[in-house]
Amino acid sequence: VEVTIPSADETFSGKQATFVMKDFFASQAIKTFDVMHTGKSGITHYSTGLLATDKGEYDTTFFLKKFGDKFLITQIRFENWYLIPLIQR
Repeated sequence: VEVTIPSADETFSGKQATFVMKDFFASQAIKTFDVMHTGKSGITHYSTGLLATDKGEYDTTFFLKKFGDKFLITQIRFENWYLIPLIQR
């Protein structure tokens, strides 16, 4: 699973990704998550949104692929909202 958060931009095993994500969310309380767009490209489904926490806002993107009868996250990104140029927002 490829995980991008302000403190890491790496590919992790499923268990490692779970640990990294738990640590990320343990350090800040979620206020809201608003889905901005969902779509599909080939066999990949994706969503983008804005995650608001008590520590800041993050432009969030995640990608899912179907494996058997389940959809699994293959990539997830949390990028500081204030670093995204206004033209891309």
